Amino acid sequence: MNIKDKKTARALIEAAGRLFSISGIDAVTTRAISLEAGGIDISLIKYYFGGKDGLIQAVAETAMRPLQEYSLEEYYRKNSSLLSTRDGQKAFVSGMIEVIFNRFDKTVPDGWRKGFLLQILQKRGMDPMRKNLIETYMKPMVAVFARVYCEVTGNDDFETALCWYLFVTAQLFLYSGDTDLVDLLHPETKVGNGFSRRLQYFCTQEVLRGFHLTDDTAKTRAESSVVSEMA
Repeated sequence: MNIKDKKTARALIEAAGRLFSISGIDAVTTRAISLEAGGIDISLIKYYFGGKDGLIQAVAETAMRPLQEYSLEEYYRKNSSLLSTRDGQKAFVSGMIEVIFNRFDKTVPDGWRKGFLLQILQKRGMDPMRKNLIETYMKPMVAVFARVYCEVTGNDDFETALCWYLFVTAQLFLYSGDTDLVDLLHPETKVGNGFSRRLQYFCTQEVLRGFHLTDDTAKTRAESSVVSEMA
């Protein structure tokens, strides 16, 4: 593509992404996309992308690309030596939560991308984009999280580790995916600029407790035992 073609294709991707994140992928027409892109000829969607499905794929690739910048697997490879001591374990787990927050809260630019990724995750069944997002970016993070949980606590119950992973990511997705919702819960309809860091801090403290790395270790181990018995 020449510079003009790349600019036009980019405008269509951005316009489609904005509409998809607001209205849902299935509800948006190619005509609406062409209008959102400033009146670009609708036939160019087929010319550049082969049709709406190809444009959807291009939007997905654009939204997912920033997720490659923060890898929990790479963090583990570089810092796993910390797991040999209790203080090191605290530092490692705290850093692990920061990587998870950074991957979605900071790496993915503000705008339509976060909303679009959540649209993909909310699709049901074996949708190819949803499967790709989960297999490529989420499952590897869960595997590392569960491995660390086992190494730190000695508990190899994957589902307990998964509960802690979901505890972190569910709150993160809720806040990052729809900050307006969180703002509406505030008496002044606007949370402070440091709210994300505060949320990360609370998640980190609870996960440290769940990994038996706080002073109330005995209580936490007892609770963990009860949870394991639920399985």
